Order: sequence, then structure tokens, then C-alpha cells
Amino acid sequence: MNNNTYGEKKHFNAIDVLIIIGVVLIILGIIFRSNIIRLFRDNAQRSECTITFVSDSVPNDVVSLLNGGSALTWVDHDVPLGTLQSISSSPALIYLENDDGTYRTVESTTDSFVTGVISATALSDNGCYIDGTDFISSGMTVVISTQNAQFTAVVTSVSFN
Repeated sequence: MNNNTYGEKKHFNAIDVLIIIGVVLIILGIIFRSNIIRLFRDNAQRSECTITFVSDSVPNDVVSLLNGGSALTWVDHDVPLGTLQSISSSPALIYLENDDGTYRTVESTTDSFVTGVISATALSDNGCYIDGTDFISSGMTVVISTQNAQFTAVVTSVSFN
């Protein structure tokens, strides 16, 4: 009796087919991974939106550098935020305690209370995503910069036009 199985043919079975399909899918995933992200980003609807903000203590020299039409950057995420449409400022209020424990307000000579409106383009797929990936909403504290100035503000509203 000869137990030599060297000459017998090998047959593909279901496990061999699943392994081949798995390897092909892994290779395709590696090749197209950057395109998958772009595909989902491009399918979302890009819309014009208006972002309003408030900042209670911006130095007066920074306020003088903020002009309508300035390009703004969201510093924390390092993405373009939009264009400053309008800005208004008034002296910031300082709360001082009196001797009897009550408080009085005094206008600051060095800081301003600033409100502004930003025109931006964002993805509106179940929220507002600046640059397609960075979520922004009311109540968020953001660090905003222009070419010459930087300040911290609180987003008061985000609305799509």
C-alpha cells in the first residue's frame, strides 16, 4: 500500500475563496482610503452660513486691527473660519466691589466688549462643519485670528442662509 499523496491534485475550497476575497478587499481599502473620506465630504451639502460671536474683553489695540472683510482663522483647529462681515465694540465693563459688599460697574479704558458677524461656508450635513470636519455650534468658545490679531470669543449663533 502506497501512502504517497504527492501526486494528488489540490482543490480550492470555500475557505481558500474567502481568504482571496479578504486579501483583495484589504488591498482595495488601502488604495482607496483617502478617496473614501473625500467621497463622504463632497456628498454633504456646502452652504453659506452666518456665525455671530461675542467677546467681553478684547484689548483696544486688537479691536483697532479688526476690519470688515478680514479673513478669519479658527486657531484651535487651524482651519479658515470665514470672513468678518461686521463688528461693533463698546467699552468693556469692569465690576468693582464697594465697601458695603455691593457691586458697581466702571467702563474699561483698555478693553472692549465686541460683537461680530462672520460669513462662512460650511457643510450642513446634520450640523455645521467648518472645512468639512470641524463642528461649530452656539455656546462654543473659539480662538479667532486675523493676519494681525488674535482673540477669544463665544459663538452665539450659527444659521444657514
